[in-house]
Amino acid sequence: MARLSLYAFIVLGGSLSLTQEQEEKPELLIKTSSGPVRYITFSKNGKYLAFSNGMTNVYDFSNMTLKLLLDENSTCAAFTKDGNNVVFAMQNGFIVAYELETGIKKRVVGAHSKEISSVVMNKSDKRVISASIDGTIKLWDFNGGFEIFTFEGHTSGIISMSVTPDEKNIISAGYDGVIKIWSIEDLREVKSFEAYELPLISMSLTQDGKQIITSGAGERNTIWLKRWKAETGKLADKIEIDISTRIAVSPDGENLAYFGNKKTVEIRDPGRFGRTLRSFSWYKDSGADTYKRAGTVLTFSPDGKYILCGDQDGDIRIFESDGWKINAVISAGTSWIYSISTYYSNEKYILTSTRKNYIVVWDLIEGIKLFTLSGHKNLILSTVIINDGNSLVSVCYDGTIKIWNLQDGEIIKTIECKDARLISGVAVSRSGERMATLHHEGIIKIWSLPDAKLLNTFTSLLAIRIAITSDDENIIIGNRQPDPNNSAKSVLMLDLKSGKEMAAIPGTKAGHVYSLSLNDDYLIIGGSNGMVYCKVEGFEFNVLFSDEASVRRSAMSSDRLYAASGGADGTIKIWDLAEGKLLHFIEKAHKGEVQALNITGKHLISAGWDGKIKFWDLESGELIGVLVNFDYGDWIFHTPDQRYDHSERGNTYARWTVKKEGVITGQYSLEKFEENFKVQDLVRKVFND
Repeated sequence: MARLSLYAFIVLGGSLSLTQEQEEKPELLIKTSSGPVRYITFSKNGKYLAFSNGMTNVYDFSNMTLKLLLDENSTCAAFTKDGNNVVFAMQNGFIVAYELETGIKKRVVGAHSKEISSVVMNKSDKRVISASIDGTIKLWDFNGGFEIFTFEGHTSGIISMSVTPDEKNIISAGYDGVIKIWSIEDLREVKSFEAYELPLISMSLTQDGKQIITSGAGERNTIWLKRWKAETGKLADKIEIDISTRIAVSPDGENLAYFGNKKTVEIRDPGRFGRTLRSFSWYKDSGADTYKRAGTVLTFSPDGKYILCGDQDGDIRIFESDGWKINAVISAGTSWIYSISTYYSNEKYILTSTRKNYIVVWDLIEGIKLFTLSGHKNLILSTVIINDGNSLVSVCYDGTIKIWNLQDGEIIKTIECKDARLISGVAVSRSGERMATLHHEGIIKIWSLPDAKLLNTFTSLLAIRIAITSDDENIIIGNRQPDPNNSAKSVLMLDLKSGKEMAAIPGTKAGHVYSLSLNDDYLIIGGSNGMVYCKVEGFEFNVLFSDEASVRRSAMSSDRLYAASGGADGTIKIWDLAEGKLLHFIEKAHKGEVQALNITGKHLISAGWDGKIKFWDLESGELIGVLVNFDYGDWIFHTPDQRYDHSERGNTYARWTVKKEGVITGQYSLEKFEENFKVQDLVRKVFND
């Protein structure tokens, strides 16, 4: 990493001091999300909250500000008694401690051979106890970082582990349905009993240590909550519930919470399982998007005033404990980008759609967000700009098609496809006269776009990608896993009116077709077995060149000079189409799969599962800038040299990480470096150079 030179400075007042000899150039770390909430853990004093959702986050719970951010996914966490230090179990099995005030990594404690499912700090902060899906529990010396003892006895992975309030015993639950009690003093197994014949899902110990609450599978796909006496291991009570779920017990032991079948949180009396105290919706009351996946994690705050619900989108919703009023939302930050489009002759504007139910319209030249297209009630799976550049078609998971006015963001028309839901793709002809939509089970509908009239419906069972030829006469479809003995069936040309097969396109071999980029008479096919560039002349397809590397997304410039392909491993390739040669290979363009590509003017725009939109120079292959679009309207744009600009609250989603010889020596809010790195109207300045 380059040493700090131009950026050597001293901030007086004791807040920060950086010199060329001491530190490397600060790195901007931006909060993104690429997964569900895996856990929620509070410090004992209730001040701090830790969770992971693709990244590891610590918030100051009193004012909902980001305190610590790590670009790694952790599996569980524990705080020291004073709340000043936090211990994370990382996905590689290591246990790492950080100081919250400075963000400095204090020590690495040790490792399991597989993922750690639970970690606990003892009251003296001298011992760490960890349980793993490798089936073992380990006792560590926190300060020395060495292993004291390993408890062995589970025949399968451990999904949950708790320590009794007197710190004399460990209680662990395994995938095999067995609960074991271990003596910390004698370093031996005290008791073992079978809680379920089928997998155990979750376990929680009441704060007084007297009751064990479990959820697990029963016969005939039933799910049971069970209450056990911790001292004897005797079953005290059980009740059948709706779905497999995580459970949480309030600090006073008076409330048991779990996710219900209809996106509700059910509250029961732990002492009387048959008694429901209350039930509330954890997504409608929040005013959040109606498309939400299942809840993943539930927990109570240490004072019992709040219930926190984590979901598969990476968000956490915080309710008052009576469940009737939402207190706050900790946003996941970003969402996966499903599509990127540009429009107008000067390619001034870009559109991005995410796995949320809205589309964002950006003015790339001025560097501002113009407006958000809101109206879909579910996941938007595909968008396409109609060629006049004034309107947009979007298709939704629930079978809804919307046509938008891009001048004012208003909805022009809504089409409900009640007979064929789950629209996964849409294509519009160059003339803007025809539209094709691809539905579940390969149903293809052909529409007259001006009046939204349905013209034809036919089925191509394996179809997963579609494009319409420039003459409005034919449709090209890409298939999923076609006949391995007939590679020509990967991509077909069908008659738009009848659905009759007109031609097969060679060269793609067998495998999924992930992308079709059609421009005038040229076609780029991206699939699991490579990329093919073809010239289309009637029903003839002349393969100009091909590449055997797997492709998830592809794009072609309007002048047919450049093409780009993106892989599942986050790599990007930029091609010279005229000569059929590779110009640039970008190894780590994105963290995770490339989700969208678009070429506009002299720039390539890419997006990935990391939620970041990146701008590349086509000729040099160099990164120009990164736009991160957060939920609820905020954003950050930054360049490779760490200059940045942000919306009013965009700075709350980022931290500066400072290192010395590659080791983190501190984390700071953006305000610490604002004078040196923030540039007003940075987007406009970058793209007008």
